[in-house]
Amino acid sequence: MEQEALDRAYNEIKGIEAYVGGHFGDSYEIEIDFESRLLVWKRLDSYSGKDDYYEKTLRKDTLTGFIESTVLLAVRIAFWQRMAKKA
Repeated sequence: MEQEALDRAYNEIKGIEAYVGGHFGDSYEIEIDFESRLLVWKRLDSYSGKDDYYEKTLRKDTLTGFIESTVLLAVRIAFWQRMAKKA
């Protein structure tokens, strides 16, 4: 049952979005769309207003390797957190 829930959650993930930084300095954003394979990276400079932007379509094998090594771990962490809240 637990493995089925993990598999279902894993298969429902369509991408990743992350944001870090901010108030007193630069902030960074990254988005990866698993369906289009589009990666978008941004650095937002809070002082000069000069932002950096990078966009790339990932190779299928690169994205597959990333998903297999990283996303599964994230799903397991999320599942563990959910189970810990129930306890």
